[in-house]
Amino acid sequence: MPLKAMDTKFKKLIIAFLIIPSGLFWFGLSLLGTLMFSNLMFRDVQGFLIFLLPTVGMYSLVCVFFAVIHYPKVSRFDVISVTLGFLAKLIGIYLGLFGDVWLLASGCCLLLGSTFLIWEYVSGT
Repeated sequence: MPLKAMDTKFKKLIIAFLIIPSGLFWFGLSLLGTLMFSNLMFRDVQGFLIFLLPTVGMYSLVCVFFAVIHYPKVSRFDVISVTLGFLAKLIGIYLGLFGDVWLLASGCCLLLGSTFLIWEYVSGT
């Protein structure tokens, strides 16, 4: 097996290990958050932002899953979607929505995997 193909499979395994377990956890949490906060959507601006965070997170996670499946080809659309999810998770951490240790560890794992995908796109490997 050539070294380049082995390197690509190893990177894909690392990304899958970082993103898929924490991504499934975040997807469930985002779906629950969307259902819970849907009544706040039209009340005020803060309620709309709290509703928008899980929605953007779910959209980004779906795009990240497809980016992991088609790993050697990381498109600009994937990077923009991952960056949106990255920012949504950072805002959620900043607002204190994720206070539990497992939530924070899962979010950091997802942020690390997303950052790795962005780095792979920028470096062009």
